[in-house]
Amino acid sequence: MWTEIKASYRDSWIVTRSFPLLFALPAAAEFAQHVAEHQTGMFASIEGMKAAADNGWRMGFGIVKILSLFLLVYWVSRALAALQGGPLRVRGDARSALLFAPVLAWGMGTGLLQLFGGDLIARFVSGRATLIVGGLFALALLVCDTYLVVWKVGASLGNARLTFIASFRIMNGNFWWSILFFLAMFLPLVVVHYALNLLAIGRAPTLIWATLCVDALTVGYLGIVLAAATYAIAGRATARKGEPLLP
Repeated sequence: MWTEIKASYRDSWIVTRSFPLLFALPAAAEFAQHVAEHQTGMFASIEGMKAAADNGWRMGFGIVKILSLFLLVYWVSRALAALQGGPLRVRGDARSALLFAPVLAWGMGTGLLQLFGGDLIARFVSGRATLIVGGLFALALLVCDTYLVVWKVGASLGNARLTFIASFRIMNGNFWWSILFFLAMFLPLVVVHYALNLLAIGRAPTLIWATLCVDALTVGYLGIVLAAATYAIAGRATARKGEPLLP
């Protein structure tokens, strides 16, 4: 697995360097969210951070950021396939865009449930039960999204054979490796992301903005890494089942 982790980080850097606009997409969304957060006093104190957590502007830019991360799966998958010799255009085409539309709808729908689901759950249960239900939903979504990786990447590349149902079949036997690999790719940068946000609280304005700029760049690279990890998981699973990833 260590070999695959190093290869995916290397590929993420190559995509970042070769297609800077893909890196800029989540970085700009994160920075815009930070501007909204700063205006609400989120970085003034811990209390300010808690008070601004549900601010409308902050949540709105959070939705934009989620959208940018899901779109990266489309473009980064195509970029990696092209860099590996695949005969396709990175910007996309009508066939792959139509196939990817349900993937995007799935991602945005589940992403919005994660953002706003707590308020919905609170109408029916309260206290500790809310945390339990939320945790179970997040766990179920992690499992489901892992099994759907082949569908997401296949749609990005325009491969109509890699359907929603086929993804479950192909990922069968690859689940636990894929989960561990994704967490190994995901967690280090997420820890840095949250640490930078906490580091900015209560600092002088110059230090706050310097920290938030570094965090936006971190999220930009994190978006590329997440998409590259998704592509690597799909590539490994299809290769093991003898299925072509490209159409």
